[in-house]
Amino acid sequence: MRSSRNHIYDNKTVEENNLPEDYYLNIQKQQFQGASASQIGGKHYTKLAIQPWDYVIANDLDYFQGSIIKYVTRWRDKGGIDDLKKAIHFLEKYIEAQGVKRGLDRTP
Repeated sequence: MRSSRNHIYDNKTVEENNLPEDYYLNIQKQQFQGASASQIGGKHYTKLAIQPWDYVIANDLDYFQGSIIKYVTRWRDKGGIDDLKKAIHFLEKYIEAQGVKRGLDRTP
């Protein structure tokens, strides 16, 4: 079994995706450069080891997956239980959208 540290997306390792071996280290270093160096409206992301948008990019996640990650990551420092409810709401819509996409019945 592969180390979870090496997973990027589609169950491929850093090597299988032709990414440099130090890819994760570079993501962490870049966290304090460019847009990730600052945050508008708080510090709930800049204090993290990796910001949600860097995680989303590194793992090739879609809009719904990224939003769920964002709300679950920040709930203690920003929106509290409401952020967890937002994550659930996004997950419910994501499940609904995936069901429609695959021709499955929608659940109420």
